[in-house]
Amino acid sequence: MNHAPRLCGVALLLLASVGAPAQDSPAEDKKPASLYGMATNSLTGEPLAHVEVELRRKISGRFSSYRRTVTGRDGRFSLIGIEAGSYSVSADRNGYNWVDDPLPGEPPILPVKPGEEIKDILLQLEPYAIISGRVVSADGAPVEHVTVEAFGHSSWFSGETDDRGEFAIGYLRSGLHLLRASPRRSEIPEVRKDGSVELSYGVTYFPGALAANGAVPVMARAGQETNVEIKMLPESKLQISGDVVADVDDAPLSVSLENSWHTRRGTVDKKGRFIFTGVPPGRYRLSAEARSDKSDSTHVALTNASIERIHLALSAPVDLIAQIRDADWKRIKALTENGTADVDITLKPFGLFISEDSHTCKLSPDGSCKMMGVTHGRYHVRVSGGPKTYYVRSLEIGEREFHDSILEIGGGPVQQQVLIELAPNGGEVSGIVRGEKGGVGGVLVLLLAQDGSFSAVVAGAHTSEDGSYVFQGIAPGKYKLLALNKNHSRLILSDEVFELDRNVTEEIEVGAGDRITQDLRMGEQ
Repeated sequence: MNHAPRLCGVALLLLASVGAPAQDSPAEDKKPASLYGMATNSLTGEPLAHVEVELRRKISGRFSSYRRTVTGRDGRFSLIGIEAGSYSVSADRNGYNWVDDPLPGEPPILPVKPGEEIKDILLQLEPYAIISGRVVSADGAPVEHVTVEAFGHSSWFSGETDDRGEFAIGYLRSGLHLLRASPRRSEIPEVRKDGSVELSYGVTYFPGALAANGAVPVMARAGQETNVEIKMLPESKLQISGDVVADVDDAPLSVSLENSWHTRRGTVDKKGRFIFTGVPPGRYRLSAEARSDKSDSTHVALTNASIERIHLALSAPVDLIAQIRDADWKRIKALTENGTADVDITLKPFGLFISEDSHTCKLSPDGSCKMMGVTHGRYHVRVSGGPKTYYVRSLEIGEREFHDSILEIGGGPVQQQVLIELAPNGGEVSGIVRGEKGGVGGVLVLLLAQDGSFSAVVAGAHTSEDGSYVFQGIAPGKYKLLALNKNHSRLILSDEVFELDRNVTEEIEVGAGDRITQDLRMGEQ
């Protein structure tokens, strides 16, 4: 998509249009068009003045700004002298959000014909929602310099407490939000005059929980301010520690502890040891790095006990040759037109983390392709472009074999080959995403694989106009299904956001050749 999503804007609802009769003459083809409409408050229906309306034209698949205007006191606007073409209309005003923002999809297209008059364009804006309140200690004293973040389906904003422990977060869209309070971290605790040590507070979720799964969502309402109080909890005493083995020449080593929203970096001592202290419970990815060399990426789930003796081996990235097993490749080519197959292999890092480390290559006529510079870690292997019922049954790299589609790339030579075995009887999961008024179209449905306490996005599919969706070629295993809220940014996939949809997530188990029907419900806004 070339039109970047924005957090402030309006929804475009084209209610009516009056078109001029089509003409064949060149003069008529160049006759300019005119657009007329109004911007309103979506809650009250009242007209909104001082709204900046932007008309963007689509040329060669890209949107660029074409014309701007501002609404008058009556909320109305006009754009005249418009060339024929494909456009989108949006608007901005401070204090308001776009009601039906198609994040991150393409905005609604408005086709404009020569000489056409398009009337009654309605641009609806929703007033910001605000969450405010206080952050206090266990005895009710205010805590300053605490960053409070509000995680929603389609927005994320934060604020910081003042010397009274008060904060306010604006710009929010209406809907459920999880609140997380994070104090400034100090490696050296403050010692009071009486010799006592100041209590260190840790990351705390509203109303007072150490992890996202213990948080209580807060409903933010458009045009209203919601007030809450967060009671901080003492800093976690949990630690994550281990050592790094690196085959590099005196390069400084560093380690990273990463979750969906934050990365903590630590150092490695001369003996290769590292330690992270005060780690809140949660799911993390741990890795080490020296220049461009990276270690195996390890997932850890921290609950009520520290994790020690984690071993990370650091070595150079791998040039990976992916090869479809001969018998499988011959069957795939036999099922395609003219015996040719346009098939891609994709390695996606396992987990919910947003990452640019995915690798894709197109198979050559012999069923192989090469991926350069693949860092060590766990990947979900996908095959696309072949018969829809095929799935990855097993993977073999060196002397290691994996009986699913999850590949672990670790130590070994800098060039390795992975042999991919496919099976033709993948499962199918289909259903309808239902809202209050029936099937909901244009919703993103996620299929997530389960692996212990971790989940990873396997595939996504958008619903059709009647709300139906389908996944084909699914490998046997346990999965979760989730229909994201229509206003979900889809760029934000975190534990906090997934907790908001906990009540509408469905768990399924798929066997070879299964045909499963599973309807889904939309989460609350």
